[in-house]
Amino acid sequence: MGVLGGVRLSYAFLFFVIGFSVQARDFYRIFYSDKPLNQQDHDFLRQLYGSELYVVPSFAKPPKLPKHLQGIVLHNDDDDILWVKGDENPAFEMPDFLSDKWNETQFLLRYAPELAPQAVLASVFLKGPSKKEALEAIRRRIEREMGPSILKTRNGYGSDGHLPKTTDPWAVIFESYLKDTKPKIEELNRQGLVENLHETIMELPFSEALVLEELLNNPGDVLIQKLIDIEKEVRLHIVRGKILKGGTFLRFSPLGVYLSEPEIERIEEAITRFLLSRLPAEYRNLSCGMDVAMEKKTGKLFIIDLNIGNYSGFFFPEYELFTTQLIAEYFSGHETPFLKQFREFEKAPFEEKYLKLRPLVATYGAYVASTETMGLWDRAARAYIRDLSENPTPERFDQILSQLSQLGLQDVQLYHQICAEIQDRFPNLRLAPSRLWYWVRFLSEQDTDIVTYTEGNRLRGDDSCAEILALAS
Repeated sequence: MGVLGGVRLSYAFLFFVIGFSVQARDFYRIFYSDKPLNQQDHDFLRQLYGSELYVVPSFAKPPKLPKHLQGIVLHNDDDDILWVKGDENPAFEMPDFLSDKWNETQFLLRYAPELAPQAVLASVFLKGPSKKEALEAIRRRIEREMGPSILKTRNGYGSDGHLPKTTDPWAVIFESYLKDTKPKIEELNRQGLVENLHETIMELPFSEALVLEELLNNPGDVLIQKLIDIEKEVRLHIVRGKILKGGTFLRFSPLGVYLSEPEIERIEEAITRFLLSRLPAEYRNLSCGMDVAMEKKTGKLFIIDLNIGNYSGFFFPEYELFTTQLIAEYFSGHETPFLKQFREFEKAPFEEKYLKLRPLVATYGAYVASTETMGLWDRAARAYIRDLSENPTPERFDQILSQLSQLGLQDVQLYHQICAEIQDRFPNLRLAPSRLWYWVRFLSEQDTDIVTYTEGNRLRGDDSCAEILALAS
């Protein structure tokens, strides 16, 4: 995998530091690689992370003592501390106590009961180990007594949504796991050559059965959480007791679903009011990448995962470029070049926005396209929609879409998010028929897996039959 394709490359030489001149608050990210990085790659990686980098050779053994750096080091995982540590190591500031999902549940019930989902340990239903033949009876009992529910291991993380629900056919899933998936996992563990092993396992079919296996073997280590009928699931980052402004966004983006700025404000206000303002001194520096669910029909908010600590998959540019820059700005105390350019674009009048955004796209556009990362186009769209509120005309609506397309935006799903939000906020704002049909044709040509059409002078989109069948398989 190349530099532009992920966090880890591979090479077998000694680690080294890629740094700027030492400043009062040097901030380092850790980057794994097993081939030499040329100067161009060095410079671009620093731009992507907005920080200095400490490069570690993939698959090598760590030194007897970790390298000490003057400054702040944000580690990716527990193994990183074997290589390097700083004067401050914010990834290790939070107590392990809250890494346990059951302790997390008790924590939320105590300090934010309004936002805590109903949850129990599986040991309420199972007093000890069970055989796989009992799975269906266990599933029925849980659903009968708790309603539709989702299962999580107490110390699990990074499931990326691959968790069993009581609405799933557990017996079928578990048999498929034993037959197909478990042998693959055992082989991967035996070889020990796969980077990002956990992510690789989670991508395997029937990986949710790992939780079912734990349920059968150690029910006291499995949490059962009442399933919420989720309209939107939002990731919100808290760093040392403060919400990381700009780092709140949809975790999953179904077609046509968007998160508006008023919704972001409402969620952040609720977290501040019902959780952060109540925390005692020992938790005032709480850091987490929490997932907040907005319930359908009621709009009620629930914290469904704290994801404790300064760990977040969205602190990496290949997943969320903007939030990666924000975390660098927070710890370094300096505005990153990316954020400086982007904020100039945000502040610019509409007539100048195209010219302000073009250099950012020129620098980061290819990387964003190759990794499908968030944090550039979606944030730019948000700025455009903010401007539209000052001059909500069909011409301006059309100009926004035109500028984004001319700059190279190809993500049809994002176009539909933009159109859905604009059309919901300004229901009387209608594109001219000729322009409406132009965008139907344009979006249809860009992505044949999404059916774009008009409904009452609105642009609409649906997954095509092929896409629906692929998701169902």
